[in-house]
Amino acid sequence: METKTLLFNEKKRDKMLVELTNVLTLDPGIYDTGWAVWPFLSNQPGDMVYRPSQTGVSHIVRKGNSVRKASNTQCAWLRSVIQIHNINCVIIEQAEVWGGSARSQASATSGDLVKLITLIGRYDQVAAEECSADPVLVTVKEWKGQLSKDAVKQRIRRAIDEEYKSHDADAVGMGLSAQGKL
Repeated sequence: METKTLLFNEKKRDKMLVELTNVLTLDPGIYDTGWAVWPFLSNQPGDMVYRPSQTGVSHIVRKGNSVRKASNTQCAWLRSVIQIHNINCVIIEQAEVWGGSARSQASATSGDLVKLITLIGRYDQVAAEECSADPVLVTVKEWKGQLSKDAVKQRIRRAIDEEYKSHDADAVGMGLSAQGKL
C-alpha cells in the first residue's frame, strides 16, 4: 500500500504503521508557499501528536516577477530547504478544481490553476531528485475534506496549542492530518 493511502485514508490508516523522519509538508501557491518541517510523522493510533520543528511561508514579490521567474526562485528555495533540513519525504498539496466553487472555477478560467499545477509539478520534480522517498501528492479533499481555513486553524490550536496564519496553517494541517490528529 502506498504511503499516501496509509497516511490520509482514514479507513486504511490503521492497516499498517507508517513512520517517517524529516518530512516537509507544502501548501503551494504561485507567489506564496506554506511549509512545515516535521522531524517525525507517524500514523500510530494514540494520544501522541508530533509537532513541526519549523514553519513558514516562502514569499515571492509579485511586482516585476514573472510566474516563470517566481517558479524558478521557489524551486531553488525548495531545494535548499530539503538540503538544509535533510528532508527524506515531501508531502505536497495537489491542486484540483472544485465543481461547486466559484473561486475554484475563476482560478481555472484565469489560468492561475494551470500556473499552480505547473509549480506543483516542478516541486514534485525537485523533491524526487533530492529525497530518498517519492513525493506524496495529496488533494485538499484527502487531507481536510470540507473544513474551512478557520476550522483548520481551530483544530491546529486544539491539537498542538499553536496559531498559524494561512499557507503555513495548511502545511501544519497536512502534517496533523497525516497523523490522524486534525
